[in-house]
Amino acid sequence: MSFLPVSTVLGVTDEFKNVSYTVTYTETTAGIGGLPGVTTTYPVTLTAIDPNDTITVSGNTISGYYSESFVNDIQYRTPEPNHQLVNVQKFNQIDTTQLSQIIYYKADTNLSKNYQYLATANGNTQTYTVTVTNNWNAGRDQLISYANQPQYKLLTVTWINMNNEPIVWVNNSGLQVNWMTKP
Repeated sequence: MSFLPVSTVLGVTDEFKNVSYTVTYTETTAGIGGLPGVTTTYPVTLTAIDPNDTITVSGNTISGYYSESFVNDIQYRTPEPNHQLVNVQKFNQIDTTQLSQIIYYKADTNLSKNYQYLATANGNTQTYTVTVTNNWNAGRDQLISYANQPQYKLLTVTWINMNNEPIVWVNNSGLQVNWMTKP
């Protein structure tokens, strides 16, 4: 019996990068009297142990891109008259109909997250892993996309800069903001 690929690590990828992985399963019987054996390919069913909304698992194939894989700290304020503060962990959890200001953003400091998939074929199983690396630029870009929308009046952000270097951001109004990591 043999699942292919043999390595149980299917790959390492960044968030928002397209991926496609295929798993196959074959069995070869021993030949008799010097004759070659018979190789039979069996259908493989993959099941996501750790699903992601933008990844599709169909039959023996995993495809799509990983998004919102990490747990961030985001706080935003709703419009008048309530001005409630709402805490979420992912940008896709922000109710844009109730967004007045983004108050706080802190990126997840984990370097990576593993997604696991169970392959089943002919009564045999194998667990595969895809490692998604935390690309902090993706979170930065999402934050900027919210800040550049004209309906949002104010952006007040605490930015965690892992490189300890200035980050310059220019919004649509031409206002330049320098973010520095505090010592």
